[in-house]
Amino acid sequence: MKTISIVFLAIILSVFIVSCSNESSAERQHYAGYIALEEDTLKVNDFEFIKSEDAERVKALGLTDKDMPNGYYIYDTSDEIKVFTVDSHTEYTFYDTGTLFVEDKDGNRIYTTTSKQEFMTFLYGDHEVPLKSPFEIVTQGEKVISIKEIFVN
Repeated sequence: MKTISIVFLAIILSVFIVSCSNESSAERQHYAGYIALEEDTLKVNDFEFIKSEDAERVKALGLTDKDMPNGYYIYDTSDEIKVFTVDSHTEYTFYDTGTLFVEDKDGNRIYTTTSKQEFMTFLYGDHEVPLKSPFEIVTQGEKVISIKEIFVN
């Protein structure tokens, strides 16, 4: 009976190790896009974020300075929405223009948190629709690792 218990425990442990290694071995993906966050579901309308320094891509698309007045161009060719899950480990980075969370109003306003509620306050404010700002999203499988507002100098 003792041998059966040990074999059963070894099988359970093996299944657990394999499932954990499959999760950690999932390749990280990077997206750029507009986002909406509803409870633990992140919806991403992804697009290609092209900076003026990317000369080859700018030339390939025939973009001019008029197309890129802020130093970038958002090339959105799809209406497809990708869906991912956030959790308590998801990291959110954004520019806190309203100084909701940063204390030094004259200093660096880039703010990083793992608080979904703080990010929701930034993203939605008092509105029903999210802020339309480009974000970089890093995922692993269906899980969101980080969401970072794209800053262009």
